Amino acid sequence: MTSNPLKILIISDGKPGHENQSMGLAQAINRHREALITKVAPNPHAQSIACLLFNKTPDAWQSIDPPDLCIATGSGTQFSLIAAKHYFGAYSVVLSGPSFPGHFFDLCVIPEHDGRTPKSNLIFTQGVLNKITPSEQGNPEKGLILIGGESKHYQWDSIKIAKQIQHIVSSGPQIKWQATNSRRTPEDLSLDINHSQVEFNFTPWQDTSPDWLPQQIAQAGQIWVTPDSVSMVYESLTSGNNVFLFDLPPLHTKVCNSIEKLRFSLTGGIRNGAICPPGNQTILWEADRVATAVLEKLASREQAGK
Repeated sequence: MTSNPLKILIISDGKPGHENQSMGLAQAINRHREALITKVAPNPHAQSIACLLFNKTPDAWQSIDPPDLCIATGSGTQFSLIAAKHYFGAYSVVLSGPSFPGHFFDLCVIPEHDGRTPKSNLIFTQGVLNKITPSEQGNPEKGLILIGGESKHYQWDSIKIAKQIQHIVSSGPQIKWQATNSRRTPEDLSLDINHSQVEFNFTPWQDTSPDWLPQQIAQAGQIWVTPDSVSMVYESLTSGNNVFLFDLPPLHTKVCNSIEKLRFSLTGGIRNGAICPPGNQTILWEADRVATAVLEKLASREQAGK
């Protein structure tokens, strides 16, 4: 394998969830092979069209080194990714499902719950990629509670969640509990949390920094997540610490069904009033698995002289 740093271009729409996926893959690649990571915004469509038709350099690409690998997440980035593949001759990876036909990209990385037909340039993942890495800091005396809110995947019930929080915290009085909510958390639950009779530390999502949640996930020996919070479920599983799901009525969407498959296997939960541990302690590090596959494909490409 070449000793030259791999030049990675991330085309980012600035959305935190999309950036988390792209950076998660780029950072995982960098752990295997030194990489130089550059981030740019998507081109205006007119510039991507001029690039594809006339090989004209888009404004944002005037000062960047030609990349070896381009990564993009989100429908608003994909036309620029197609242009980058054409202009630079770079290997292109689209995350979380292409809006264009898959053959426009070298590799499509798609959550298996999307139900796509398997193809040679497609990798299925459990959930979406993220920046979390397996942790060796998990402290059994620290617990983390991650609360989401209303979604199209689960029937939200603030009273039920509040009761479960009380049950969880009172069942582990020796544990120092930290909780946080999200933009989707209903105000009535936030009020219940603030006036809860059980003792734990609550930090509203507005008071957290970008590094706060990854640090909390790494340090908590026990993590409870509401199942509607799909990204946080998979981030927690990547840490390798014990993950538990709150109980909410499922709405049987594809995403919901994929989360329910995790319950009492990779995750624990509450069954008949009792807290049950995860049945399987396997670490779900999908970004690393995909990074390995990308590097293998790049190595084959380099050997073929393409």
